[in-house]
Amino acid sequence: MTKNNLIQRLKDKYDEARRKRHLKDIKDKPLKDRIKDIFDAALYVNTDFYCPICKRDCSGPGYRRTCTLRPHSPTAWYVGFCPKGHRMIRRITDKNTDPYYDLSFMVKRQRYDMADALLTPDDPRFKLLYPKQYEELCQKNHK
Repeated sequence: MTKNNLIQRLKDKYDEARRKRHLKDIKDKPLKDRIKDIFDAALYVNTDFYCPICKRDCSGPGYRRTCTLRPHSPTAWYVGFCPKGHRMIRRITDKNTDPYYDLSFMVKRQRYDMADALLTPDDPRFKLLYPKQYEELCQKNHK
């Protein structure tokens, strides 16, 4: 074997190891992000909760709980208690499936209040809510 052939085999082996390491990092990224979210969350926090039994919003202290039964997907949430003593939760890791955002009257009210603030001129309600601005836009478009 020549010296160049040995060097090339060593380079190929090094490149293959780097490629495998990169693929492993990509595969492990979601798990690392979940673990980072869990450990970055405070142990105790004052936050808003929704009590599904009382059907009302409550604010108060919550403490962090973690579940590692699924090692590939650890989960964390805050636990708090409503004034009547019912247990309430807010998710830390799976915020997109947190029932608080669907059930809370406060969040629904905020969404309703902000719906008009985020209107675009092509929305039919824009003409009703902002007649001056709509007229100015029409004049600019016709020029």
